[in-house]
Amino acid sequence: MKCIGDLYANRLLHICSLDILNKRKKRVRFGDVLYPSQRDAVWSFENHRRIAVVKGRQLGFTTVLNADRYCELATSTNGLHHGLFAVKRAAAEKLLQMMRTFHKGVPEKHRRTASHTRSTFEFGITGAKAEAFSALTYDSDRGATLSSAHLSEFAYYPDGMEMLASLTSSVNEGLVVLESTPNHWGDPLHQVIQSAQYGDGEAPWHVLFIPWWHFPEYRKRFTHKVRFTDAELAFQVRHKLDREQLYWRRMRIREMGDPILFRREYPPTIDAAYGDVDGAYFSAEQLGVFTNVLRVSPGVELQKWQEPEVGNPVVFGVDVAEGVGLDYSVAYGVDRAALRPVMTLSSNRMGIRAFAESVATQASKYNARIVVELNNHGHAFKAVLDGLGFTNYEAFKTSVKSKLKLYDVLRTHVDEGLVDTIDDLTLNELKQLQRSEKGLAPKHPDGLQFHDDRVMSYSLALWGLRHMRVSGGLADDLFGSTKDKTSTRNPRRNRSWN
Repeated sequence: MKCIGDLYANRLLHICSLDILNKRKKRVRFGDVLYPSQRDAVWSFENHRRIAVVKGRQLGFTTVLNADRYCELATSTNGLHHGLFAVKRAAAEKLLQMMRTFHKGVPEKHRRTASHTRSTFEFGITGAKAEAFSALTYDSDRGATLSSAHLSEFAYYPDGMEMLASLTSSVNEGLVVLESTPNHWGDPLHQVIQSAQYGDGEAPWHVLFIPWWHFPEYRKRFTHKVRFTDAELAFQVRHKLDREQLYWRRMRIREMGDPILFRREYPPTIDAAYGDVDGAYFSAEQLGVFTNVLRVSPGVELQKWQEPEVGNPVVFGVDVAEGVGLDYSVAYGVDRAALRPVMTLSSNRMGIRAFAESVATQASKYNARIVVELNNHGHAFKAVLDGLGFTNYEAFKTSVKSKLKLYDVLRTHVDEGLVDTIDDLTLNELKQLQRSEKGLAPKHPDGLQFHDDRVMSYSLALWGLRHMRVSGGLADDLFGSTKDKTSTRNPRRNRSWN
């Protein structure tokens, strides 16, 4: 790609030189009002080809993305074709108007000749152009192959995942950016985020989250003395806000009349954006017992948090899948002393034999007992263990009643506060679990982007630990000597562990 002038050799400098319209419809230099999250977004455009953005209302992300694409088209020597998508074509055409605003502000000596219609903006010399599309009619009205695409408010697309599959095949190695405010649990954007968390796919999605307080205008001055509630002050500390931002939040909630609606429109985290789920098996309050959340890197098969420890029994709960890219085979190791994760082995590509051999190897290192769900694939897993001469395992026979008992053990550990540490992917699966209206065991939402394999493995590990004891010396170190086992300083010391 060749650029016009030294200024345009740097994408961020080029973007900063553009003129934009502020809320008062006055032209201002973009660089004078660009804020840190927008600068970070430019870096993402240069370093990732698949980007999914969860954001609050009117945070300026669309503006910086359009500016980036304008610079790409204006400096290219190739006939690039950028697609701007919205549910309705009129909304996409409105986004396209930004291209014309940028172009008018370019100094005349550097401004390439361009033409435009209501739905296109094109540089005549190179043929590089941007075009507005409706997501509803893309399959019928698309023409040339796109080199990049911006899907605005993607969470609201009907059949969004089908449309995305078709589009990414067309764009190939080009940039695809999905951006939206959250719509509902399981919406198309949420499904992409789920995929990114597990590292699914050959081209993993880079997820960006932009909270509302990154936007400098979301603050409100006050002259009178304001008393903030304890909950507000806790929110302020947690997210490092100042008092004007906190006051803006209070007044905006009051205007909207619904804290849940505010949280959806202006989410503080991705979890909060999709956290209010009807029919959830665990409430957010119940899952607050997990005060220590371990991070798992997407796509990592073997994750270790604790090394083997003499006298501290470990159980591996195992849920087995085919290894053909769909559900995951997961081994989840939990120790008996603190009921905390020690390791996970997770793969949806590893065959049953290879997975069983890997689990047996890790279990031997931890001197761990294996509890495997005896479903169709579980039988094959068990056969491999038998062939290896590994006998320290329990086969959990799945039935309607046994699965209910398994999840009762899980719920007891959560409700009684016996657990406090979990990894982020398993916590996410716990949030996904839905109650059964028929009194059956909970299940995850339908759809391939949602998983419950880690929850199942974690539950099997807790099941296997229920009758195990910790050695005396280690128990004294963890829970105190005999004299202070009933001390109220640690509520675990006066609980039954068997």
